[in-house]
Amino acid sequence: MIQDHRLDAPEHVSGEMSPDRPDRSSLNFFYPEVKQDTRPLIKSDAERHRLHDQQLSDHQSQLHRYVAALSLQTVGPAIIALCIVTFAMTGITQSNAALVIPLLIAAGLLWFGLTRWLLGSVFDRVQTYGSRGGVFIFFSYVILGTVSPVLWWLTTYVADTWPKVAMAASGAFVVSIIASKILVIVATRRLSAARQTG
Repeated sequence: MIQDHRLDAPEHVSGEMSPDRPDRSSLNFFYPEVKQDTRPLIKSDAERHRLHDQQLSDHQSQLHRYVAALSLQTVGPAIIALCIVTFAMTGITQSNAALVIPLLIAAGLLWFGLTRWLLGSVFDRVQTYGSRGGVFIFFSYVILGTVSPVLWWLTTYVADTWPKVAMAASGAFVVSIIASKILVIVATRRLSAARQTG
């Protein structure tokens, strides 16, 4: 014999107001209206990935605002090193060597600390916006090192040493701005290229 295992449960509630309860419909102004969500639904994984890539690309594109600062921080150590070397080659004589050499050593230590701080700032800034800071710095110096002989050749028409250094430094800064802009463009276009090939 099959036993009846059904549990007792309350009867179906129709939703209508029970006759034994008072009418409280006048209090409905206490309940705020539900805000309608009009955002489009993301229906597929591809759409979610596309939205994520778009948000990341928009975040990376903000790096374009810092091109001038990045180029100055990148080329700054090279320009300072050029000035120190030029001063060492032109300013040291037998009479002032005992005074100038300690100054050059102190300047070298200061240059080392300043270089670490500047390049660390570049690295952190680029990493913050979703790109690789080490790759950015590496290719910046590759481009700068490739163009440096041309810049130095253009300064051969200047006879005095320090005007020549000033011309070389100005050219290096211009090249660094161009290189930084190109590298930022490449870094921010990487995701869109990946989407097209995927």
